Amino acid sequence: MKAKVIFLVTSFIMVFLLLLTSCGQQTATTSPTTKPSTTPTTTSTTPTTVPTTIPTTTSAGTIPQYGGTLNFRVKSDPLYWDPYFGNVTVKPWYETMGMPDFTINPDIFDFTSLYQPLEYTVGRLAESWERPDLQTTVVHVRQGVKWQDIPPLNGREFTASDIAYYYHRKLGLGSGFTKPSPYNVGLENYANLQSITATDKYTVVFKTKIPDIDTMTFALASSNLYESIIAREAVEKWGDVNNWQRQIGTGPFICKDYVSGSSVTAIRNPNYWGYDPRFSSNKLPYLDEIKVLIIPDDATAYAALRAGKVDLLDQVNWQQSLSLLKTNPQLQKRAAAQNAWTILMHVDTKPFDDIRVRKAMQMSLDLPTIAQTYYGGTISSAIYGAYAMPGYFTPFDKWPQEVKDGFTYNPAGAKKLLAEAGYPSGFKFTMVASSVFDIDFYQVLKSYLIDIGIDMDIQVMDNTAFTAYTQGDKHVTMGSQLTTNVSYPPMTWINQYDSTHFTFRGHIKDATYDQMWKEVKLITDAAQQKQMIIKMNDYATAQFYRVTTQPFNYFVIWQPWLKGYAGARTVEGIMSAPTRTMWIDKSLKK
Repeated sequence: MKAKVIFLVTSFIMVFLLLLTSCGQQTATTSPTTKPSTTPTTTSTTPTTVPTTIPTTTSAGTIPQYGGTLNFRVKSDPLYWDPYFGNVTVKPWYETMGMPDFTINPDIFDFTSLYQPLEYTVGRLAESWERPDLQTTVVHVRQGVKWQDIPPLNGREFTASDIAYYYHRKLGLGSGFTKPSPYNVGLENYANLQSITATDKYTVVFKTKIPDIDTMTFALASSNLYESIIAREAVEKWGDVNNWQRQIGTGPFICKDYVSGSSVTAIRNPNYWGYDPRFSSNKLPYLDEIKVLIIPDDATAYAALRAGKVDLLDQVNWQQSLSLLKTNPQLQKRAAAQNAWTILMHVDTKPFDDIRVRKAMQMSLDLPTIAQTYYGGTISSAIYGAYAMPGYFTPFDKWPQEVKDGFTYNPAGAKKLLAEAGYPSGFKFTMVASSVFDIDFYQVLKSYLIDIGIDMDIQVMDNTAFTAYTQGDKHVTMGSQLTTNVSYPPMTWINQYDSTHFTFRGHIKDATYDQMWKEVKLITDAAQQKQMIIKMNDYATAQFYRVTTQPFNYFVIWQPWLKGYAGARTVEGIMSAPTRTMWIDKSLKK
């Protein structure tokens, strides 16, 4: 106990010493979920008539201004340019059917997650949609949208056939494509799609195999992570568009240049269809240019932000956020919850096949103290359980007492459970973890476990080796993350405890949970489905299928002169819609 307290206090002191530096650890994330209604209808009020002149702005700081460059930092070169092959992370020239409704008050929904509920979604390439039945979604395409004026598209009108072709190519459902993309780029989200048909120039009909409320929620609201509607002519000319010089979209910016290891440059699309929903006469975009700066080193990126050479940084850890605000108090900041670090184990393998062992491991952790020390009080001390998604779990104070006890710090009680399970002296095990994980945090967990006689050896692998090792099911325990704010509708993440799930890394064979999974897939009412998901969450929590902790925060930090922005994450592509309405207040930028 004493050693563990010293470790935490020392870690806390070291954190504040680090506030004077500019280095920080980053990690990949996923994102929060809310459920839409079963029969959504969305209509955009954006005008389709393009003005002949750009409106003149008058009051700097209140009325958007045209011109200027947004300098945004990413850590590595884009891996993909064609969504058929992988996630396109830099794509302000591409658009999706729907987009976040950034006119929503951030106090209601702040878009700091990758997931956007359908009720906070507006049309983009899709102007509106309706569901005549639970197997049919009719999408009405926005009229007057033009492809960028680049050969071979040459500014032709965007039509329903473009949407159909895109999904046919990706899913193997038509237009000469009979097999889906072999790269599994979010394909599990569309497993229930049966057909996509352009019934006329401006109408696309999506049909599912069985009644379903999630497939089209994903396609319309949360597909920003995976989708970018590309053109048939580009694919037919080049075979694919997996090259920066083949980028042609309908978006607000045109891909102009790419220098590996340096930057991606996009310039204003003069023929873009969009208008600012807050200033309805203002043609978008406001910015002349976007520079996506490729800066692998965090210290270099932080120095560039301090010097005003970078306008926006994403995924800044809490220590560095405090450091940046200390030296540059004018900077703006917003927190975004991330997945929590956990330990996932084969629950069919000794000693983890005994729920008393798993419960003892959970009881060994003092989560409120970890929140206040390791995370400096920047995260909630609340206890969540199997998931931590707003609206999809039962609050801790309403849990059964037995489950509450299992998530309450009690090393003496944990030792008693281990003795009852046949491990009075504890045991030793090896946990594998990726080098991109927060290994220092796992050292904290190790210090707690040793207090109850469990010695956890942490074997760190580079991320490629870790992925291959765990996907090959060679592990018994592994570092993992608790789904707290995923970018999908709930139906695509609750199946991770189902025995048939393709990432079946916990060896959980629970007939009760499997049956609930079968039942929840057949529910076509959003409210009823949500209640079933809560029930499944409560059940999984009570089984202690993994050792869980709280979600932590990363921060988005931006310059005071960057306007039309309230902290929505991953502006460079996963949620590229904010760049349409961002603008630079020249009176503040010196």
